[in-house]
Amino acid sequence: MTRRTSAAPKPTRQTSGGSALNSKPSVATTRRAEARPEPKLHPPGGSNDGAKPAPGTTRPGGPSLRDLIREADTGPQIDDTDLARSLLETLLARGQVGVLLPILADEVRRLRRRHVRQVEQQTFRGQSEPAEGGWLRLLPEFFTVPDGRMVTWGTATVEDHEARMEWLHGQIHALASDVDRHEQAVKLIREHGVTCLAEIEAAV
Repeated sequence: MTRRTSAAPKPTRQTSGGSALNSKPSVATTRRAEARPEPKLHPPGGSNDGAKPAPGTTRPGGPSLRDLIREADTGPQIDDTDLARSLLETLLARGQVGVLLPILADEVRRLRRRHVRQVEQQTFRGQSEPAEGGWLRLLPEFFTVPDGRMVTWGTATVEDHEARMEWLHGQIHALASDVDRHEQAVKLIREHGVTCLAEIEAAV
């Protein structure tokens, strides 16, 4: 007489919380998932705006977008639109469209920030104090602090405002340095009596 043995149950993988991965979700879990609201995006409104750059600037095993631009850039004879078209064709052919994600993220950030800036300008109207009742409209709008967090005007702390101010002062300094470089170029051109920097060597 042969002894019948029952098949051993298949082991189930456990998650860090101890629940089996192949188990069905509970009714409570399903209801919580159904009740979770979709994330709300603010209407279009910024630049990088102090936020950390989006991840994924390179495709694993492929060149970065910066490398592709340098590869395709032939100088001022090609404008931005034609260069972008060339890059898009290259990325499509290579299956590397994911490289464009940081660019799209930056554009989304820029448009969202532009909307908020309009509300800020309408609230303060060029004054240090907002118009009467202006705070109510501004409170739900957000701005980005240097550590990448987005905080609303209504919940931002003193530290949040000061961090934002410090970042903005850095942008002002960068713009002032850019102005200085152009002023130096103008000074050199006038001192040598030429029309552009490229003519200075021949004039010496």
